[in-house]
Amino acid sequence: MPDRKIKQCPCCDSDHLESVCFLSGVPVNNTAIFFNEDSARSIDRGDLDIRFCMRCGFIFNSAFEPDLPLYSNEYEETQGFSPTFRKFHEKLALELIDRFGVIDKKILEIGCGKGEFLALLCRDGQNTGVGIDPAFVEDRHPDPSNKRLQFRTEYYKKGQDISEFDFICCKMTLEHIHDVRAFLASIVSGLNQGPIQLFFQIPEMQRILEETAFWDIYYEHCSYFTRSSLASVFQSV
Repeated sequence: MPDRKIKQCPCCDSDHLESVCFLSGVPVNNTAIFFNEDSARSIDRGDLDIRFCMRCGFIFNSAFEPDLPLYSNEYEETQGFSPTFRKFHEKLALELIDRFGVIDKKILEIGCGKGEFLALLCRDGQNTGVGIDPAFVEDRHPDPSNKRLQFRTEYYKKGQDISEFDFICCKMTLEHIHDVRAFLASIVSGLNQGPIQLFFQIPEMQRILEETAFWDIYYEHCSYFTRSSLASVFQSV
């Protein structure tokens, strides 16, 4: 069987990698909904071969297979049913609107999930929003009366023209991208030369290690960042 493991760091191309941990045969979906035992037991499985780049500090699953069908309308990532999480979302939306002046702007959210956060940004800042996510479900539109809020049930297409937008939001998505540098470069190439604001939110690897937050290490999370490794990859594009 061919060895498909990634041999170079996806962020800096270094081959100076150190193994962190290995688990074989883990489920490739962490939040998919199954309606019977047989479908749950027949889930695709893959390996976790977590490696650390000694040059830039990026941590990633070198055994990740990007062609597996990980995301569909059976994927259930939302935490919006939690009152505590909704308060956090509302506070974060208001902080971004105030900090970056996101008022009457055009927003693109890449990896919008079920759209709750984009709906808040549009509602509280009177913004126009487009959300992209293959796991979006149309009959769960968070604010169907808002005609300035649209969703596309698809993957973000690398290289697409996104120059019309003033604010790019990518929240809790970058850790699901295996080819991080190429993904970020495709966003940059789609922007115009005018002022643009970007907001990325990710799980922070130092916190994961300090708290032994094992629940944040699973197959769909193929990329893990510290502040320094995140800064490094952003600087590289």
